[in-house]
Parts: sequence; structure tokens; C-alpha cells
Amino acid sequence: MRLLPFMLPFILVLQACLPEAELAGPVRDVRAEKICLEQGGSYLLVHPHVSYECVLPFADAGKSCTRASDCRGQCMAGTR
Repeated sequence: MRLLPFMLPFILVLQACLPEAELAGPVRDVRAEKICLEQGGSYLLVHPHVSYECVLPFADAGKSCTRASDCRGQCMAGTR
């Protein structure tokens, strides 16, 4: 027990020298990607370093609109 106060700084220094654990990156699910592409979506890394997600276009994508209520998604009429 008497040695503990003297050994503690050395233990802490040695622990600081240990390599950090490698962080696992996002996992690409090949089956989910295939299903997504078959449905007309895009399998994208949506949240960097977190996850892939299937992004499906709205049924009215690419059609013209004049106000937000014309669109299922975001109406871009006011941006042009």
C-alpha cells in the first residue's frame, strides 16, 4: 500500500502511451443498397462518418411549382 502513491504517476503515464482504439467507420449494407437502387433511390453517406441511407426522390421531383403546397418535398420556386 505504501508504494501505491509512488506508482500511480507511472501507471498514468504508461496508460497515456497506449494507442487509441480505432473508430469504426460507417458500414455499407450491400443488400440495403441493392434494394434502394431498385426503388430508384440513391444510397448515400448522408451523415459523414455515421451512416449510409437510402434517399428516394419524391413523386413530383423535377416538376414545376409556384408555392410550397404544390410540392411533396421542398419547393424551390422562390429560389430562382
